[in-house]
Amino acid sequence: MAERRKQQLPAQAETSSPYDTASHATERERTNTVDEIEPVPLRERIFNNVRATYAAPESPSCLLQLYYGPSSNFSFLQHIHSHLTARRASRSISDGNDDDQGIDRFKYKSIVFGSASKKGPATSPVFLHYELALSFLQNFLSTTHHYLPLLDSDRLYETFEKLYGRKGRGDSIEPLDKAGVIVSMALGAMSTEEEYWRQRLLTQARTESESVRYHVNVKAVQVALLMAHCEFATGHPNLAYLSLGSAVTKAFAAGLHKGGSGSDKPELSHTMWNLFCNESISCLMLGRPYLLDRDIITVPLPQRPSFMAALVRLCTTIRNTHRLYFHHETSTIANMVESAHEIRRELEDFSSCIKQDVGVCIGELTCLVDGEKLAWHVVTNYLYFYTMILAFRPLLLLQVELQRPKIAEEQLNGETVPNTSHHRWPLLLDARERCINAARSIISFSESLLSTVTGIQSLCNHGYFLESACFVLVLAATHDSDAAAWSSHIQFITRGLASLRKLVQREPIPSVVAALERMRAKLVAGHALLEQSATPEPVPLQQGDAADVHSGPAATMQMEDVAMMPGLLPDQQSGVPQGGGGIWTDANQEMLASAADDNGILENFELPNMDWGIDFSLLDVEEFVSVMGIQPAFNNFH
Repeated sequence: MAERRKQQLPAQAETSSPYDTASHATERERTNTVDEIEPVPLRERIFNNVRATYAAPESPSCLLQLYYGPSSNFSFLQHIHSHLTARRASRSISDGNDDDQGIDRFKYKSIVFGSASKKGPATSPVFLHYELALSFLQNFLSTTHHYLPLLDSDRLYETFEKLYGRKGRGDSIEPLDKAGVIVSMALGAMSTEEEYWRQRLLTQARTESESVRYHVNVKAVQVALLMAHCEFATGHPNLAYLSLGSAVTKAFAAGLHKGGSGSDKPELSHTMWNLFCNESISCLMLGRPYLLDRDIITVPLPQRPSFMAALVRLCTTIRNTHRLYFHHETSTIANMVESAHEIRRELEDFSSCIKQDVGVCIGELTCLVDGEKLAWHVVTNYLYFYTMILAFRPLLLLQVELQRPKIAEEQLNGETVPNTSHHRWPLLLDARERCINAARSIISFSESLLSTVTGIQSLCNHGYFLESACFVLVLAATHDSDAAAWSSHIQFITRGLASLRKLVQREPIPSVVAALERMRAKLVAGHALLEQSATPEPVPLQQGDAADVHSGPAATMQMEDVAMMPGLLPDQQSGVPQGGGGIWTDANQEMLASAADDNGILENFELPNMDWGIDFSLLDVEEFVSVMGIQPAFNNFH
């Protein structure tokens, strides 16, 4: 083990950076010390890959398989579950507070994998009233079309009239034109309460997209890309990923990625770079690999100043963030910090660039613009703060993992233990605050946006960004001993829930709200128990006895109560393995203690990478909620 680790560490340990204050000589001493520590902190605790399988009751012979990478919300929920439900194996939270155990009770399987619901009557969108159909198309053109200006608006209206107008009805329609109109209308219906027609249009859009599955040209790529956006906006990121895969392979087949004669045409350029941007975003959110490598695109970049040029720049940073999760240059803490701050600098440069080029201000809550600038403002603000979260989230996870045994020890001993390593964590604490601030910025932005602007739900998946922000704050609150900071976390989570309720209440939004409410309730209950246990019940003294408030039945009960608190892991005291335990075993505790005397050896620990295999029949995921939505009338998982 030591020899294998020595082969992995030197190239990184010898590299200096502004975030690594140790000398090269000290680095070599640290490397030798690390080699003697077994086991090392597992990289999977921070960068974990989730592989899940599930056999649906209605078709047990069909085993569904799902993969999420470390940047996904699903992977992050593993950490949240661990910190919210960690407790002694011999003790559990009372049945009254923990009565919804299991995936079936929480309906998690249907959210993650989809449900094979019975199909209703196949109503054709042609029978939709002309005025209502036109309003859906106009909704699309006034919102999403500004973000994805792929289809020609005049051609859309022309095809629409052939479908619904009296004069053109019955005229022949190209399959791709029809598919484009139906997908556009499905997106336009998303921001309305017309749930029946929204579902019908979405189902028909999938049917039309399937009918042009083997068409290969620019419009075929555009329709597949619009369908991917439609799936993501309706809460089906897995199907969005599959639709993007179709768009990418069609682009390859049509040679759209190659420069040369005609590649500078606006339609080709916009299609190719929109595809690049949307795949960048989707792969970061799901933690999955790219098909479309930036280096193979030889189509000219969009010219500045333009929104498309700014978006390509932002998505290049998004790809760098994706690299942070999947490449081994972030296998040490020092490199993780350095990479996160490099992404932060890129984002700050982007903020200045887009303000100068198109007048979009990052972080501006009050938006007085409309039309295309409103669309640009919404999309870039969400993506900016989401990328900032993803850049610093691994360091937040590490800081929380390091803090967990410290808090458990303090509470179980009933006294304040000097935190000899706390002053070694300034970079982690700074990263934690940056991640938390980005999460709060998303909530504040969404709160302001949804209070002042209507009809923009199809523009992007607001619920996903709010969910991501609230999850960060839930994790931060699990071990925050500062009462004011903890209260602030809860307040922002509550504000995030209020924003989620302003969205049209269709899946997965209600399930996200329900899960966050449960998480918040556990945090509040745990905090109340912590405050109660902070004042130990006095033990009656016998004459001549010495006063010892840290012993006796009351103290024992206090220790047991604290051990049952969500988020506290009394590993060493209980001697019982924890199902959702942290990264620090007894050997790691010795390593942590030695770090205080070795000038921050933690900065250069390598974090090996492993996968998590999940058997959903055994896993307690009462706190989990997926970013997936329930997709009625579509017998496939997503």
